[in-house]
Amino acid sequence: MQVIVARADEVGPILKKVRRAAKLRQEDVALTAGCSIKFLVDLEAGKGTAPLAKVFAVAQALGGRFILAFPGEGDDRA
Repeated sequence: MQVIVARADEVGPILKKVRRAAKLRQEDVALTAGCSIKFLVDLEAGKGTAPLAKVFAVAQALGGRFILAFPGEGDDRA
């Protein structure tokens, strides 16, 4: 699944949807990601000021990755 995200506060709710679809508990994802349950709860609630490294860790714990795309040569979005 690929999702286009325009704002930082959109990331957490998407991660929550992925976690629930995978039937994973917040406790398990937090442990795997090396973050607190409170951090994960806040992130999933849409906190847009979360440290990027921790957001990456949660995404990776769910099997995800981040891709940055910029307009450039051969790209019609310029």
